[in-house]
Amino acid sequence: MMSSDDAAGTAVPLVSICLPVYNDADTVGETLSSLLGQSYPNFEIVVSDNASTDGTREVVGSFRDPRIRYRRNETNVGAFPNWNLAIRDARGEHIAVYHADDVYHAEILAVESGFLSGHPEAGAVFALDDWIDEEGRRIGESRLPPELSGRGLYGFPEVFESLLLHGNDFLRCPTFMARRTVFDRVGFFDERLEPFRSARDLEFFLRLLREVPIGVVDRKLVRYRISKRQGTTESVYLRTGESDHIRVMDHFLSLAGGVRAFPKRAGDAFEFSRKVDELFRATNCIVTGDIARGTSLLREARGGLSGMAFSSASRWMYAAYAWLLSGVLALGLAPRARGVLLRILAARFRYY
Repeated sequence: MMSSDDAAGTAVPLVSICLPVYNDADTVGETLSSLLGQSYPNFEIVVSDNASTDGTREVVGSFRDPRIRYRRNETNVGAFPNWNLAIRDARGEHIAVYHADDVYHAEILAVESGFLSGHPEAGAVFALDDWIDEEGRRIGESRLPPELSGRGLYGFPEVFESLLLHGNDFLRCPTFMARRTVFDRVGFFDERLEPFRSARDLEFFLRLLREVPIGVVDRKLVRYRISKRQGTTESVYLRTGESDHIRVMDHFLSLAGGVRAFPKRAGDAFEFSRKVDELFRATNCIVTGDIARGTSLLREARGGLSGMAFSSASRWMYAAYAWLLSGVLALGLAPRARGVLLRILAARFRYY
């Protein structure tokens, strides 16, 4: 681990930016340009190429900058094992895991590394982001839940309760920076596909939180690209299996003593999200032609929603949609309604 001194003679920790890549030739150049433009003076970029078959290697090689180190797997080892290989190859005291299709604010390293230096009890830090489409147009943003706003450090109970209430819009994976010592303490990202699949990053973050507090900087320091090319797209688009997010949440609920260990409103909100997920899956089954399974999931979702005490417009909306979907099935209109149902999915349903 190496540190350098700034103009005032203060030690500046080396930050290792781990940048896993796989067929990212179209975006990695913009990402590297944004990272090389950081105001922070002491960093390296570990590009870990997971056997790309496009021009990723050539794009990375076009940057003649000694701060970039390129490594390549001869075969594709999977996304999370590739993340771990980059982390193991890192030399820094602070280690960031960023994404090769996002665009980074020039201050993100200074802000996040500064947070860790100023909060020695924190194991990791995150920031918020703006969301952009494939063309770079802004389409949304992440926000810190109101109950977490204005606080510096967070432990497992308050973060997990907020996840139960709102889902995950604030532990933003492409903003993650941790101390090297955290990996010695809690291990690495789970390399097994099951049971958490695309949500193995959330599993790691919660595993970390059970050991050390984290920080979340209430600033948007990344432009996060939402694209059909993303590795998680297949796990959400027309998904008919249980949400990977819910699998992780159920796992940590069991470790925490169950939903009764948290305020009732948090447990109710999570059970509501489970019914919304069943409704989402039912719709996907119906639009892909699996009417029998879609009908079964719809029955479960509708029964659960009708038994809840509704207190928000969104709950009434989902209940109304469940009855609409029931009517589509009863009238045999599923094939003709496919386009409308897909537009509803894209516009109204949360993708975990």
